Amino acid sequence: MVANVCIDPLFYDVYSRIAEIHLSDIGLKLQWIDVDVRPQSYDERWAKSKEYFTVPIYRLPLAYLSTLLS
Repeated sequence: MVANVCIDPLFYDVYSRIAEIHLSDIGLKLQWIDVDVRPQSYDERWAKSKEYFTVPIYRLPLAYLSTLLS
């Protein structure tokens, strides 16, 4: 079990870009939607059970076939 691991926003951005590159290789185009996942209060978020996701914005990927967008 890994303790006290937090997602660094830089790594999150890099991984999102890598995912976009890999999906474009199979003919998908991504559109990203930023979703605010900041809780109103700390207790509303998963308490201490899921502290590894500390990035306030989740990037929701929507994939489309590239040929449909042309």
